[in-house]
Amino acid sequence: MSDLAPRVSGASAAVAGFAVSIAPGHLPHGPVLQGGLTAVLVGASVLLVRALRPGTARLVARGRSWALVGVLAMALATLGWAQPALSSRRLAIGLPPTDLTWWATVGAVVGAACLAVRSLRWGWSRRGTAWRPAAVIAIASTAVFSGGPVHGVATAPEDRVLLQSSPVGAVRAYAEMREGEVPGDRAERAADDLVQAGGLEREHVVIAVPTGSGWINPQVVAGLEERFGSQVATVGMQYDDAPSWVSYLVRREDAVGATAQLFDAVTERVRELPAAQRPQVHVHGESLGATAGQAIFGGPGTRRAGEVCSVLWTGTPGGHRVGLPREAAVANDDDPVVHAAPRDLLLPPGDDRPWVPVVSAIHDAADLLGSLDVPDGSGHRYGSGAADRLATCP
Repeated sequence: MSDLAPRVSGASAAVAGFAVSIAPGHLPHGPVLQGGLTAVLVGASVLLVRALRPGTARLVARGRSWALVGVLAMALATLGWAQPALSSRRLAIGLPPTDLTWWATVGAVVGAACLAVRSLRWGWSRRGTAWRPAAVIAIASTAVFSGGPVHGVATAPEDRVLLQSSPVGAVRAYAEMREGEVPGDRAERAADDLVQAGGLEREHVVIAVPTGSGWINPQVVAGLEERFGSQVATVGMQYDDAPSWVSYLVRREDAVGATAQLFDAVTERVRELPAAQRPQVHVHGESLGATAGQAIFGGPGTRRAGEVCSVLWTGTPGGHRVGLPREAAVANDDDPVVHAAPRDLLLPPGDDRPWVPVVSAIHDAADLLGSLDVPDGSGHRYGSGAADRLATCP
C-alpha cells in the first residue's frame, strides 16, 4: 500500500476527534466556529495517538487496506449521525438546519487549519530565514486592521437604546462617557437628566447597569416599557468603552464603583421627594452589568438594599445572586457565561448537561465564543420576556 496513505491509528483518531467535536454539545455553532472546534479536537486526538502508538505500524498490506476501509465507513457513519443531530439542535433554538454549504465551510476551515499548522512547522524548520516574510505579514496585518474602530466595539446610535425615544412615552436617560469627566460627575449628570425628563414622576425607576462597552439590552428595555407603559423610567451610565470580557478581567472595580455612584445619585434624588410621591426603584444588570450591580449591595442587610424595591439579573457570570428579598435571576439553560466553569475540565457540572472530562471544557470555550450568535432566549441572549420577572412592591 502507498506510503502516502495514513496510518490506521491516526485516521481512527481523526474520526474520533470529529465525533467529539459534535457531542457533547450545548450550543450549536456557525460553520466557521464549528470548523475551528473540529480542527482543534481532531488535531488533539491525532497528536495524542501519535504520542502513544508504537513506532512501527502493526498493520501492513491488505490488513491495513481493510482497516482503512473500516475507518472510512466509520467516518461516513459519523457524518450521517452528525447531520441530523446538529440540524435538530439548531432547529430547536430557531436556527436553520445544516446544509451542504454549511458542511463545506466546516471542511474548508479544517483544511485551512491543517495548512496553517504545516506552514508553521515549515517556518520553524527554516526559522533562520523565515523572519522576513513573517515581518511582511505582520506589517500588512497592522496596516489592514488599524483602520478599524479605536476601541474594537460598535458605537452606532442603535447600540445606545436609552438615547432613543420611547415609543410608549416612557422616560429614558443615559450618560455617555465624555473626555475628562470622572464617573461621579457622569452619575450626577445621568441623575439630573432623569429628573429633568420627569423620570421621578413615574411609578417605576429602573437603574440599568450596562456591559463593559456601555451596551444595555434593548429587548429588556422594550419588555419593561411593554409591561409598565409610560409609567417607567430607565436610567443608565457608561463606565467603560471596552468589550465586556476586558472590563470583567481587568476593570471590574471601575464598573462596580461607577454603578454605586449612579445608584447613590438616583436614590438621593428619590429621597428628596415626599414619601408618598417616591417611585419604586429597581436595578437591572445583564452579564458584567449583573456582576457590577450585585457588588454594590454586598448582602441583604446593607444600606442600598433598603433603598431598592427589587433587582433583576440576566446572564450573570457563574449564576451568582445576592440574596435580596425581591431578587430575580434569569438564565438560559444553554448560556455558557452562567453555567460554564473551570471545574468542567475534570468534574461534572452537577446538572443534566452532557459531560466528558476535558472535552466538555473545550466545548464550553467554543460556546463562550458563539454565545451571542444565537436567537434570543438561547445562549447569552435574553429577550423582552425577562422583564416580566422584575418584582414590584406593594
